[in-house]
Amino acid sequence: MIILQEPNLRKLNHGQFSLQTTFICRTDDDRQWEVPAGFVTDFASSRVGRWNFLGLDAAQSYAAILHDYLYQTGLVSKKQADLYFQEGLKSDSANVSWWDRWKGYWGVRIFGGFAWRNHRKEDV
Repeated sequence: MIILQEPNLRKLNHGQFSLQTTFICRTDDDRQWEVPAGFVTDFASSRVGRWNFLGLDAAQSYAAILHDYLYQTGLVSKKQADLYFQEGLKSDSANVSWWDRWKGYWGVRIFGGFAWRNHRKEDV
């Protein structure tokens, strides 16, 4: 994942952040993603043990912003969103250890279905 435009973030309540500017990145499949200003993220949509489960670099990464956006919008499949998360954690700018990449990817693969299904209910 290549970061084309970093977002400015504003801290909200309960661990949430609002993008004050658009976040733009390009994934390895050459797709460009624009997460709009105003989007609210909690960095990876996981509350249960996240701070103990993932290192801070993984939990608060640009990969997590894109992952939250893709889960909320359903623009790609759950599996593809999870793969983009893994890809983003591997990027040079993420500074995430292989162990946190592994935990992050398998965490969303196994437990992300709850958030994914919850957002799909909102689509109806």
